[in-house]
Amino acid sequence: MYPNETLIYSEYLGCLPLYLNITISLCTLAAYWQAHQTCPQFSIQVQCKMLCHLHDMPYCPYLHSQFSAAYDTFLEIVYHVDVLLKQALKHNTQNWQLLNVCPPCTYKLVDEPPLQFT
Repeated sequence: MYPNETLIYSEYLGCLPLYLNITISLCTLAAYWQAHQTCPQFSIQVQCKMLCHLHDMPYCPYLHSQFSAAYDTFLEIVYHVDVLLKQALKHNTQNWQLLNVCPPCTYKLVDEPPLQFT
């Protein structure tokens, strides 16, 4: 059993698969994911500097690469969970969106004026 396999049950993720010097909580990675989606200029370096400030430790450049490795692993996990979820809900067919679209929303009248907020 790998160390990260054990850590994931405690909601932590190591930066390296076998040798764990630093672990990052999944909540921290999820918070960075949401912040980065909201503001793409919010970089990993800024996140690392913020975490160092919160923990009263000096920023070291190697923290950037370790956080980046853990974040890449986190995104890979999120992607695979999303694929499994879509398979379980049968949302992975090519015409799923077409079959589940709201027909009144796509209906347009001839010479209909465009809506204000579309």
